[in-house]
Amino acid sequence: MSYIRFKSKIIEQKVKHYLKKKHAHLLVKEGRRVLVKEEGAEFVTKMLIENDDLVSEDLAELEMFPNIKQLELYSGGITHLEALPPLDKLEKLNFGVDVRDYSPLAKYKKLKNVEIYNSEVQDISALCELPKIKILSLSSNKISSIKGIEKLQNLTELTLDRNNITDISPLAALHKLTYLQLENNRISDLSALKNMKNLTSLRLSDNKITNLAPLRELCLETLELDSNAIEDLSDLVGIKTLNRLYICFNPIKDASPLLKMPHLKRIWTDATDIFLPLEAYFEKNITNVVLGGVYPNFIEAQTYSFGRE
Repeated sequence: MSYIRFKSKIIEQKVKHYLKKKHAHLLVKEGRRVLVKEEGAEFVTKMLIENDDLVSEDLAELEMFPNIKQLELYSGGITHLEALPPLDKLEKLNFGVDVRDYSPLAKYKKLKNVEIYNSEVQDISALCELPKIKILSLSSNKISSIKGIEKLQNLTELTLDRNNITDISPLAALHKLTYLQLENNRISDLSALKNMKNLTSLRLSDNKITNLAPLRELCLETLELDSNAIEDLSDLVGIKTLNRLYICFNPIKDASPLLKMPHLKRIWTDATDIFLPLEAYFEKNITNVVLGGVYPNFIEAQTYSFGRE
């Protein structure tokens, strides 16, 4: 009988744990050792490793598991991806690693879901060569340009918060998007979004937005606009589908447009008198939000939450 010969103790442990749940017959105990039958490799379809001791060179060992569909790796010890083998069935990839060059990912043409969080991503060109991607999440990276993303015509969910993006014009071609998160960037121009008729959830807090006119014809249900430079809300009045709106920490001068939006179910605002007329139509709650600082000296601000059934 042949057994898998592991080099990485971390991968060995994960494979044994995975097979033990549903395929325990593929594990053989010899004395104190537990061995994995060679045929067990084909039953491994998921791999989740959270361990900083996993290093780049260990990734080559994944070649023994050609049926992996979902791969999640979280390790500060992974600094390059050159050792990643071809995994022809890979559909979902989640990374939290210390890598700058993601070009090795271009070979995974069947990927549908990619999440790379807080991982030094600057260049997304390799990801733009993966046409089957439907969900792409690149939170907390160092992305300044999204040129090429227009190639991803099957995208339905896109998350790019906490980057350095100013120009979102490439998004104009992504007509299948239903969810878009762009918080904590440097965006001021929303014109690329004006024809996104399938978009229902849009998160734009902590940017430099002043003009909401491009959103007039959209079918949004949730819109987050906290911490921008918005003074006028009148462009939102015509969005009949909108039911959740976040507008805290903007220099809004007139709250009356909100009274012309009877479809709204919940609104989050500053705790200022300009929004008090909403009390006639909504139930008001007062909450404290943390804006910064370090425990126990947090910087807090009061906000209102107006809601109705």
